[in-house]
Amino acid sequence: MTGIAEVQGSHTDTLVEVIRGLSNPVHPAQMLILSWKAREESPTGSSNDKIPIREYVLQQSHTRLDPKQINDLVVAYQAGSTVKELAAKFQIHHTTVSNVLERHGVPRRYRPMTPEQIEDAIQAYQAGGSSKMIGGLLGVDASTVWRTLRREGVEIRNSRARQR
Repeated sequence: MTGIAEVQGSHTDTLVEVIRGLSNPVHPAQMLILSWKAREESPTGSSNDKIPIREYVLQQSHTRLDPKQINDLVVAYQAGSTVKELAAKFQIHHTTVSNVLERHGVPRRYRPMTPEQIEDAIQAYQAGGSSKMIGGLLGVDASTVWRTLRREGVEIRNSRARQR
């Protein structure tokens, strides 16, 4: 009985090690730098020894807007800029733009699709296009396309039923 538990334990350890390696891959640039360091430190100039590699972990960057930037963002939105345009301009996520606007009591604009866009969306959807693809082409969010199609009485495909 002990032998089976030991074998299972070693398999579990191996599995955990494989999953850890796949979950936290080493960045290629870090591998290259570490291999150069190992060669420099080796007396022969090349290293076949194992290199201790620390995992490269991407860290989320946080951009804090100062009061002037926040004011500029609010003024630009009120002047007609879109949330996505402002996100690109200030190098922040579009959700952050929305949150700033909400915190400052700025009412959000709703840009409904034009009748021409609705007709194009219906034709594209019935031809097999996805809401995401159609939204990208029309410059609106996929959820706007989906809601508009439903409101127009278009039969919505079951995305879970598709073969993957």
